[in-house]
Amino acid sequence: MVGTHVPRRCGIATFTADLSRALMGQGAHVDVIAVDDDDEREYGRPVTFRIREDCIGDYRDAARWVNEGGFDAVCLQHEFGIFGGTDGRYVLEFLRMLECPVVTTLHTVLEHPTSGQREVFEELGRLSDKLVTMSRRGMRILRSTYDVPLGKGVRIPHGTPTTAGKDDGSAKHRLGLDGKKVLLTFGLLSPDKGIEDAIEAMPDVVREHPEAVYIVAGATHPHVKARHGESYRQSLLARIDELQLTENVRLEDTYLSQDDLIERLQAADVVILPYRKKEQITSGVLSVAFASGNAIVSTSFWHAEELLDDGRGELVGFKDPQAIGRAVVGLLDDAARRKALQTVARSEGAKTRWSNVAATYLSAIRDRDEQTRDLVRVRTVTDGLGVPSSRSDVPGLKRLLAMTDDVGLLQHAKYTVPLRQEGYCVDDNARALWLLGRLGAVNGLDERAEAARGAAFAFVVHAFDGETKRFRNFMSYGREWTSAPFSEDADGRSVAALASVMSSYGSEAEKGLAEELLRCALSNPSIVPKMRGAAQAVIGLSTLLEDDVLLDLKGHVSRRTIGLHTVWRSHATSAWPWFEDAVTYEGARLCQALIDGGRAIGRRDIVDDGLTALHWLVGLQQDEEGRFSPIGSEGFYPRGGRKAVYDQQPVEAWATVDAAVAAHRATGDELWRRVGGNALAWFWGANAQGVQMVDPTTGGAYDGLRPDGPNQNQGAESTLSLLGSHLASLSLSRSVSALDARMPTPENVGVA
Repeated sequence: MVGTHVPRRCGIATFTADLSRALMGQGAHVDVIAVDDDDEREYGRPVTFRIREDCIGDYRDAARWVNEGGFDAVCLQHEFGIFGGTDGRYVLEFLRMLECPVVTTLHTVLEHPTSGQREVFEELGRLSDKLVTMSRRGMRILRSTYDVPLGKGVRIPHGTPTTAGKDDGSAKHRLGLDGKKVLLTFGLLSPDKGIEDAIEAMPDVVREHPEAVYIVAGATHPHVKARHGESYRQSLLARIDELQLTENVRLEDTYLSQDDLIERLQAADVVILPYRKKEQITSGVLSVAFASGNAIVSTSFWHAEELLDDGRGELVGFKDPQAIGRAVVGLLDDAARRKALQTVARSEGAKTRWSNVAATYLSAIRDRDEQTRDLVRVRTVTDGLGVPSSRSDVPGLKRLLAMTDDVGLLQHAKYTVPLRQEGYCVDDNARALWLLGRLGAVNGLDERAEAARGAAFAFVVHAFDGETKRFRNFMSYGREWTSAPFSEDADGRSVAALASVMSSYGSEAEKGLAEELLRCALSNPSIVPKMRGAAQAVIGLSTLLEDDVLLDLKGHVSRRTIGLHTVWRSHATSAWPWFEDAVTYEGARLCQALIDGGRAIGRRDIVDDGLTALHWLVGLQQDEEGRFSPIGSEGFYPRGGRKAVYDQQPVEAWATVDAAVAAHRATGDELWRRVGGNALAWFWGANAQGVQMVDPTTGGAYDGLRPDGPNQNQGAESTLSLLGSHLASLSLSRSVSALDARMPTPENVGVA
């Protein structure tokens, strides 16, 4: 359980304590993470962890504690005001890191949120497996305002304590109210409770019923008291004096225990709720008063309209003392009507006893748990995840060789036939050089694979333009360089490929040539200054620093890593922790560069920010069934817009597996094994269409996933992505089930 908790004085604190107690009564083991605004507050069981609301590091520490604790679920209490950051954004950091299902109870559902509130709430919804609201109105708003899918929202009423029947006079006697007609308002005192309106109604009530006593029981809300002291209470006392109501109105400045509250509810003849906020979608005070079998006079705020519908109470307008007075007098005059309301309320309220509510919460949690297990049974992918038994078994290698001639790797294909008219590009050949070197280091290369690697290396060398110190990109089938402008991506990938030759597989002569070209390219101060090119360069160059060799290149890594980090810091917010105002292609590479580059230059803060961005991205890249679902290239995902589902590109899966390897290397967290496994499994059928993206005949990958299935073309990039994903998965050192764990998500920063 995550929320405020007693002895903190607020309604959510009481709710968290009551629900925790009820869940334990149902046999659950419960630990509470208390969100706090006071370092000195002391807790006992079940509070076992504390989050200081304005300390974002505490949210991360709490998530790690949960992940290590073997919990089945997290039940989060959400209200914008109890969490730190603008609009309570810090809680998103906690949710992004969680590995278990999340059931979020919404204590506020705004129909007209600010842009910041909407941004936070929508991500909260994506990060939660279930969203609990306590009213039908809340369910309607989830659908109409926030487009929450059917099945994610669930209505569970506010829980209520078990109480005895209405008083036989003993409670009134204990309270010194013998012979009185008792009117009651309770709860923490604040201006939006409208107490002044009920006080203004009392002269009309007293005129008809001089024996009436109105009790306002509750301490001033701590936040109100901190900002304004007791000025509101003092204004109410002054008005009571002016109206000569000191014998008929009592302000009890006390924080009620449950026993004290029940005693006052038993003594009450009428409960008054003169609240002033129409949009109040949940009221614990209303729920408890109703379930305790009370006749209620309330303003027509949303929760009251719903609960007191069909004549189950008296509804009045806002800021209307005369209407309150008439309703109260009417009930005091009509004992039969009052008794009927009490009977209906108690009968209906029995359904909301905390024991029943806790059972419903456990059902929602188990329902999600069953869904998780069902997904695992649907498909557990193991094909292609382990080390292949022979070189011919390496996914993508056969197709890569078929697309390579003596010049290099051809770009595109129509179905399986290489399109010679489309020629070659250094982008693909640099990636082929990188991957074939990695494969050679793991498995060795046969004669054909070695020839393909040699052709890719020669292509990258030929692509280097000594005059501009940049890499030309496109070559026609007739071996002529085109007039297309230089490409940042091509420069970055070429730098990374040359670095891979230096750090991995190749002869000493090849390593020497690679270093010569690399140093010449890096002598150009303007090469790969932008995001994606810089990210590719950082990823490649970082490998050269791992064994404390070529440390003179550290400045190049540092400059580009810090530059990329500066871009992230200038754009990122808690709700949108990203590098720019849209998530487009190969976003995971940007995260990987911060992780790899931060480690290489000893900047843990950069690593942590890279992990934060990757957590968020991984959460975006999954569908409702928990499968890896990369953002589609048909529109991508602009901030404030809709996420494109198709055309899903294989290169996104590769980038995610590589980034997961970097994250696992940086943290040792088993989560990243599972993230990598899920992305790799996309190729083998764990995707939105449930179709295999690998052609078993050619061994190549299809060019993309469309609404009607795979794009049947098998170009270079898709096959490189299949091979790259496979080789990266070997770094995770063991086979991983495709759908065996929850990942961080905006739908729930999670995967089943």
